[in-house]
Amino acid sequence: MKATVLNLDGSRMKDIEMPGAFSAKVDFALIKRAVLSIQSARFQPKSPYKGAGREYSAQYIGMRGKPAQHRIINREVSRLPRTKNRRYISAGTVALVPHAVKGPAAHPPKTEKVLKEKINRKEKRKAVEAAIAATAMREIVEKRGHKIGKIELPIVIDAKLEDLDRTKKIIEVLDKLGLFADVERAKAKRKIRAGKGKKRGRKYKTRKRFHSQNFFGHLAYCI
Repeated sequence: MKATVLNLDGSRMKDIEMPGAFSAKVDFALIKRAVLSIQSARFQPKSPYKGAGREYSAQYIGMRGKPAQHRIINREVSRLPRTKNRRYISAGTVALVPHAVKGPAAHPPKTEKVLKEKINRKEKRKAVEAAIAATAMREIVEKRGHKIGKIELPIVIDAKLEDLDRTKKIIEVLDKLGLFADVERAKAKRKIRAGKGKKRGRKYKTRKRFHSQNFFGHLAYCI
């Protein structure tokens, strides 16, 4: 696959041969597996204390055959385990069952649960190649919401771009290349997320931003 090297003013410099990754087959299912594998690597096994809700001297005494003073049958109370120590006001309260006050959880999280999505090394490498190849396809890039105008993909820019040290100069270059519209599209617009995600560290939803590391690192090769 060949690509055109662009100067900082948007003019063409030369054509170069791109790495083989840009010609790889795009497999969205494989890319998704790799992303889930990366995301699940930060999960940490967790579970409550094993004795939570069970450290009570409670006993069920409703069985038949017990003396009348120890039976719950025919006494118009629920047949559930109850605390035995009669010196405290909590004596006789239901315990050891999930629906009781301060009772154990019915099906709590368990540390032995498998949280990580495993992926083979070669599959992960192919997923990276597929993701790089997808950045060179106009229909995929535009479907993601980016505004790239009529510029050819993949975008390859002269290495002089790395010498720019002012934001104003970067804006001028992006404007000449026809890419600044994508920056304005994602310009500091965020919305408050609907649902419980607000309480879990992801309160705001932001647009897909134009980032130099992503854009010039994955979508383009600076030479």
